Amino acid sequence: MVRYVLQRLLLVVPTLLGVSLVVFLMVHLIPGDPVTAIIGEGATEQDIAAMRSRLGLDAPLHLQYVRFFGNVVRGDFGKSLRTGRTVMDELRVRWPTTLRLTIYSVAAMILIGVPAGILSATRANSWLDNSSMLIALFGVSMPVFWLGLMLMMLFAYYLPLLPTAGSATWKHFVLPALTLGLSNSALIARLTRSSMLEVIGQDYIRTARAKGLAEKFVVYKHALRNALLPVITVVGLQFGALLGGAVLIETVFSVNGIGRYMVQSIGFRDYPVVQSSVLIFSLSFVLINLLIDLSYAVVDPRIRYR
Repeated sequence: MVRYVLQRLLLVVPTLLGVSLVVFLMVHLIPGDPVTAIIGEGATEQDIAAMRSRLGLDAPLHLQYVRFFGNVVRGDFGKSLRTGRTVMDELRVRWPTTLRLTIYSVAAMILIGVPAGILSATRANSWLDNSSMLIALFGVSMPVFWLGLMLMMLFAYYLPLLPTAGSATWKHFVLPALTLGLSNSALIARLTRSSMLEVIGQDYIRTARAKGLAEKFVVYKHALRNALLPVITVVGLQFGALLGGAVLIETVFSVNGIGRYMVQSIGFRDYPVVQSSVLIFSLSFVLINLLIDLSYAVVDPRIRYR
């Protein structure tokens, strides 16, 4: 187990190297000049040249990348071109908000999707199964921002129960987390249903029923545990999707997280902030998937890592 974990952690370095290179090149291909965005359109050529030299943007592109990645290895993400504050300080303030939103969204996704999939599988081809899968199909198809706007209209305008902007209290996270959770729970429900149906048809399930075990015990103890592996895999992948979705949802609900901060920084061509934010998202995604892989051994004792 330890050897496997160390091997996976070593793979993080080339992964982040590739991500940083791609992001660095894409960010520098964004139309517009960050220096002009900082000092304004009326600046003289001398002012622009001086600012570009001070920010290190006058160096060749490959030297800028080497300097950027070297600083990242040392834990230095640079300073924001827009505010002058260190990027690490900015991300340290906003990262807990994004992580909190993502955890709430994953919880909502699991609590809604898994029970719906189990219910559909145990009542296959019934009106309840067909209705659940129709709703799940609708959930997979609708844009997440549209769902967020509809929930805002329902719970803030018609039923003024929840706030629609900010991140001060737990109430501010209900609507954005529910938006992300609902949109992704549809996929979990469909996957849980298909996985459960495959497991329920196995011989050991029929044997358990023939022994007179209670149906709830058969479903939740034997069938569900063996059907969870593909669901766990997709949950890990959806974590990355939720982090990506947080970029849009944080903007819609004015949540002060990394996603919204990154969107604002793209408008100002704030290279260090955008590059560092994507690296943080990528590192989080890689580590979460490592935890998901390790959880396989907990769910299925037959799996061993060497």
